[in-house]
Amino acid sequence: MEEYHYNLKLASRIANQLSIISPRNSNYENLKKIDVAKNIFKNYGNIGGLDHPIQKMIITNFLDLRLSYYYVRFSKMPNVYYYFIENNSFKIMVKKYDNDYFIGIFSGVFYIIQDLIFKVNSNTVDSKLSITNFRNNISFDQKDESNLFKNNNALFHENIPLFQVIFQTIFTHELCHIIRGHLDLKENEKLSRSELQTLEMDADSFSVNYFFIFNIEHQIINKETSFLKLSKKNIETLENYLFYTYIFLRFQNLNKFEINKTPNLRHPPTIIRLKFIIDNILSILELKVLEKEKLLHFASNNIPQIIKKAEETYLKITYDSEKLINFIELFDSKEFDEYKIKIFSNWNKLRDKLVNYSISDLPEKNNF
Repeated sequence: MEEYHYNLKLASRIANQLSIISPRNSNYENLKKIDVAKNIFKNYGNIGGLDHPIQKMIITNFLDLRLSYYYVRFSKMPNVYYYFIENNSFKIMVKKYDNDYFIGIFSGVFYIIQDLIFKVNSNTVDSKLSITNFRNNISFDQKDESNLFKNNNALFHENIPLFQVIFQTIFTHELCHIIRGHLDLKENEKLSRSELQTLEMDADSFSVNYFFIFNIEHQIINKETSFLKLSKKNIETLENYLFYTYIFLRFQNLNKFEINKTPNLRHPPTIIRLKFIIDNILSILELKVLEKEKLLHFASNNIPQIIKKAEETYLKITYDSEKLINFIELFDSKEFDEYKIKIFSNWNKLRDKLVNYSISDLPEKNNF
């Protein structure tokens, strides 16, 4: 389900201006719909959610910029409003009301991302994440909120680009459900659990593609053609992306893959999502990198080292036990190959239906 689109720099400049002048995605526009949002999210918490004005301003400006880009790129994109919800769970959700879409960002997302960045970069030997995990519902531990920013303001500003990459990845996943027509399809048809997992895979793929568009430098050959440069800066960006993606997925568990359990799941197993994301990254690099020797080195050396480092870091900042072996075993798993074929088969069927709802180009069908 991989795809790749190159974004001309002109679109970024337009989006940058629109982030200031566009009424479609401003905080003022969000306020006009706040009563609707309060009703939509009333079972999850109050609208508000962030008590740190400087950090909130940075996040809202960033989200306005990203939404402006999508409004430019997709002329038929509907109105999208976002709100912070007073709820410490690590969750973002999308709801539809009339023809508008409302994204609820739980405050726990903001706090847990910050807590992770702080703890990973902390010099304290025994600095554990301030999270609770009950039945895979990850939440920020409220009692630690007062200490989160107490001595970390400088660290926050130093790591704003990193925060934005992480936040963008999660936010773009949810936007995909709107842009690719997932929500409309689910509204009009009853889908199997396996088909729902396939849509989640598509959202992960979409998010990976836009990570490349927003964060990786290109070598422009002509107006139509560009290639990715495996420069030191790009490699560092890719490594950070893989490192934090691994840790965030690791929160949800990295249990051994058992295909007989997948029919009961609405979301793909975490270990499968991680494998698909890495495969997607490699497929983009293979398509868009001219320096094949550098690419081979990155795939065979950098990626394994980053995954190993991420697991070691995760174990230092949590009380969990080592599970990297489960991920390693996946590479020789016949069950994984069987599951992958099922997901691709689902996509080939779902794609024909999504054409009626998607406002973007869809990845082509898979041959397997």
